[in-house]
Amino acid sequence: MPNLIGGLVLGYIWQFIFKSVLPSMGEFLGIDALENLLILASPTLTLMGLIAAFTWQYAGYIMMIYVAALLNVPQELIEASQIDGANFFQRLRSITVPMIAQAFTITSFLTLITSFKQYDIIIALTNGGPVDTFKDTIVNSTELLAVHIYNVAFKYNLMAEGQARAIIFFLVLSVVSMGQVYYNKKKEVEM
Repeated sequence: MPNLIGGLVLGYIWQFIFKSVLPSMGEFLGIDALENLLILASPTLTLMGLIAAFTWQYAGYIMMIYVAALLNVPQELIEASQIDGANFFQRLRSITVPMIAQAFTITSFLTLITSFKQYDIIIALTNGGPVDTFKDTIVNSTELLAVHIYNVAFKYNLMAEGQARAIIFFLVLSVVSMGQVYYNKKKEVEM
């Protein structure tokens, strides 16, 4: 369900949770720490809040892939290993993990790609902020790569530089994802 919700809507839901629910919960429980915890206002905590929202959005989808892979492990292999005297950890290391290696490849690829191109949740939650002044420079603590490329192109009106950064971003992401898939493919077991 969380994966089906659009990123902007999901961002606004989490913004409501961080700004209203957590402080109210702290007030209700009498915990001053939750009452004063402003996740979206702190430059150090905001990234943790984004990670929580991203994880909540994609965890169910990734788990469905793992469950499907686990259901496709042949029971004959497990039964044969039990007859041969293999314990649980030996079966896990020698049969189950190699048989679901394709799921590791798929999920790590999807997670890598989606984490690099996150834009909509960041815009809905923080708009690239909060701004932290550090040594006379402004640091936008959640302005990740996709948001930065957008800001260069449209906020600062540097279209050519934004396009160049987008192409370099695409090339780097392609190389990293192909390397990751190549590395994981070597560990897969063919049936």
